[in-house]
Amino acid sequence: MAVLGRILSEARISRGLTLDDVERDTRIARRYLEALEHDEFDTLPAPVYCRAFLRTYAQYLGIDPKEVLRFYPEKGRQTAELAPLPQVTKPPPPALSLNWIVSGGVILVFLLAGALLYRMGSGGEKEVPADVGVSALATQPAGEGAEVVNPGIALQPTTAATQQEPVEAQAVAVPDVRGAMGMDALSSVRAAGLTYVVVRVYDDGVPAGFVISQSPSPNEDARSGDPVTLVISRGPRQ
Repeated sequence: MAVLGRILSEARISRGLTLDDVERDTRIARRYLEALEHDEFDTLPAPVYCRAFLRTYAQYLGIDPKEVLRFYPEKGRQTAELAPLPQVTKPPPPALSLNWIVSGGVILVFLLAGALLYRMGSGGEKEVPADVGVSALATQPAGEGAEVVNPGIALQPTTAATQQEPVEAQAVAVPDVRGAMGMDALSSVRAAGLTYVVVRVYDDGVPAGFVISQSPSPNEDARSGDPVTLVISRGPRQ
């Protein structure tokens, strides 16, 4: 029997202990205790566990663990070789997909087109020109929720005769153009010898292009050349 195993075995027997007693008190398996007392270290687990068993066994028997571990054959133990851990490398960042590039280009084109259409649509609305001549601008019409979008310009038809010599103003009756189409209303006002001012407003109840109201009122006396304010619907606000 080797030195280390003999020391453990003699100390156990001198105290009247059996291997079963030691196993019960130290919780070290009997087969490991027998391997320690016979110096069969290769049948034991890894060296770190073998030294722990020796230290616990020595303390249990009242022996200095340092003195016991001096006889432990470190170099003679066979140690299991652990396989190296696999090397983990950070995956490269994903390349920018061609689909994302194409999608981004399409979205950009739509945004630019929408901005262009918005600017074109918010540039105001020009009235249909008459012959020549300009008169006063219209004032905002009364009515809840009415909004003057683009005050029109009253245009007075002129002829070569009116340019050459002044024409005396004549009394005329204002035609009733309420509910008429815009172009038809303008024609009626000009046919009566009057000028006009066009005001376009949003209106949910009157279709776009139709006259909502007029001033002066229908059949009211006026003088030729006086302006008639026509409030024409732009349709419902979108």
